Amino acid sequence: MKERINKINETAVENFEKAKGMLEMFNDIYGTQYGFLAKRVVIFENPDGSVAEKYAHCHDATMYL
Repeated sequence: MKERINKINETAVENFEKAKGMLEMFNDIYGTQYGFLAKRVVIFENPDGSVAEKYAHCHDATMYL
């Protein structure tokens, strides 16, 4: 799983639109609700909260996994 997240982060540097599609598929397959912050995949502590709540408490996915 961590390898896939790293691949999405690498792709985001080169082609952010492609990386967004990759993350969308990743979320669909694994049932997660990860997002992007500064072109890095992040894990939200409260993915169903408001935008402010989501991004106030998020973690870099590669460091968190």
